[in-house]
Amino acid sequence: MELSEEERTMYPNASGHFEAAIAAFDEGQGDVALRHFQNVLTSLVPGFTTTNPTTNPDKKNLFANRLLSKVFKGKARSFELKYKSTGHFEDLKHAVDSEELNAEIGKHLLHAGQSVDPDEESQLVDLAYSLYEKTNNPSVLLQVFRLVEKSRKVRLLKNLQVPGSQLYANVPSDLIKKQHQQKKAVDVLLKKYLSAKGTANEAKEEEAYKAKRSAYQNSLFDIKKKFPDFYRLMYDESIVTVGEIQNRLVDADEAMVTFFETPKNIYAFVIALKGFRATRIKKDFSPTKMVDQLNDAIKSYADSDKSEACAAYRNIAHLLYQKVVSPLGVLPTKVVIVPEGTLAQLPFNALLSEPVDHCEFRRYPFLLQQHQISYHYGADLFAKAAYKEDENYGKFISCGDSDGLAAINQLMGGKADPNAEMPASILNETVDASLIHIALPATTNLKQNPTFYLELATGKRFQSNDIYGLNLKKTQMVFLEKCNVESKEEAEGLLDIVQGFQYAGAQSVLSSLWTKDETAKSKLLHAFYSQLRNGATKDAALRTASLELWEDKKTDLTHPVHWATYVAVGDMDAIKKQSELLYFIGLAPLVAMFYFWRRYLKKRKKK
Repeated sequence: MELSEEERTMYPNASGHFEAAIAAFDEGQGDVALRHFQNVLTSLVPGFTTTNPTTNPDKKNLFANRLLSKVFKGKARSFELKYKSTGHFEDLKHAVDSEELNAEIGKHLLHAGQSVDPDEESQLVDLAYSLYEKTNNPSVLLQVFRLVEKSRKVRLLKNLQVPGSQLYANVPSDLIKKQHQQKKAVDVLLKKYLSAKGTANEAKEEEAYKAKRSAYQNSLFDIKKKFPDFYRLMYDESIVTVGEIQNRLVDADEAMVTFFETPKNIYAFVIALKGFRATRIKKDFSPTKMVDQLNDAIKSYADSDKSEACAAYRNIAHLLYQKVVSPLGVLPTKVVIVPEGTLAQLPFNALLSEPVDHCEFRRYPFLLQQHQISYHYGADLFAKAAYKEDENYGKFISCGDSDGLAAINQLMGGKADPNAEMPASILNETVDASLIHIALPATTNLKQNPTFYLELATGKRFQSNDIYGLNLKKTQMVFLEKCNVESKEEAEGLLDIVQGFQYAGAQSVLSSLWTKDETAKSKLLHAFYSQLRNGATKDAALRTASLELWEDKKTDLTHPVHWATYVAVGDMDAIKKQSELLYFIGLAPLVAMFYFWRRYLKKRKKK
């Protein structure tokens, strides 16, 4: 909340009021601080003269300015301070309104090519949920959900950003720079127009502002046509609603659980066909530490003392269930999870709903047995899939080398790349494959290169920026067989890779968290593709294939190390196959033409 020297120089009057507001706040004088903050607003926003702190400028008159952002944040803290002394819900509501306008300024800063602090979004969600707890007002809860989805868009946008710059993957740098410059020019003319209101120059300044704004909007339209997914994250004001998600749910036995993590809390929203609820989970535990403990306990089972590994696993698996899943209440059989932060690394299927004191894994209460779990990295992507036309099944292509891949290719009618290299067909402008199976190692060397990548046979690295540039609009599923995650940083890198494939157009992505047991993996993958070929949905196919491992009486494959590694993300609909009926309907006219042509030739020959 400190002012820069540039801000003091550019805004001497506003900076004086700002520092007076901070001093009053530090002394616990919320009302005095609010008066000074309001004076800063009247000084910064042309045409805004209201001295009542509960009144803010119109959203359409805001622009990219860091001092404005600090003012709205200061107003929010001051209203919070007042609420603590008065207990009036109105003060808390004004705090939320101010924090939301701060987030609006953040959006303007992004559009002008400046960075924003993602923690500010977290503070807004924390504050809004506190208001919901105090009022128990359903409309406030819907507001919280909307704010969470706005914040999620900002976080996803950050994944597209090229490190150390304001440029974005798959979008030409000159286009981004031009857009930033146009946004700054629009803001300059907006301030001139607002300053000229009520004067002889008003019409002239209004015309100049509207002309520049029109040119800016036309440039955004070009971005929308060429880079629709980037546009959706960067500029689209629409936010998915609870109703849209409910429309996507198939039946009463399905629900979406969307998580959102802030430094102090984890928020969980449960959206069912006929209901919507939320809970705030206090982070009186370390999610990162506990998820790491769970994954280590699973992965170390094959390499350590079985009894010790068993005890470590069952304890942490149930504790995590109590911390993260139990607070959600009763869940239906089919659950779509939108994870956040550390939870993106958590294999929910391997959690235990009850405590156990033995090592007979076949008797463990795994969530795998109770629920059919799939994942999405955005509630809006989930809802969007309801209106997306599935492509007809094209073909199966694979690359890399692993046990059982030859059998899968034979099963699916595909052909592997013998050089274990990324097939040229994937790198073409438009990929015509419905299913892509990649058996290339996916990991990272954090010391040398912090970017998660696919290791090609030639030694090249296929990174997330490369993936964002693909065109997979016809691809129904990408399977990443050999991803190996060892840390939170690598989990975030894998998340970036998965989102990259989705951003490129793939409807779903299946990936692994570790690679430990080649024998179990081969059996599971063959069973998965067999189920998929027979018309099962992707999540059902993965669950059935995992449970089928338990039927092997010769080898005990019930421990999660054998089956919990795979995470299914995205649209879980069954693979749409080319209809044989449509094929024959399309063939019928040709057959008829051939028949009548033959008759015509015979008659002519007789004559």
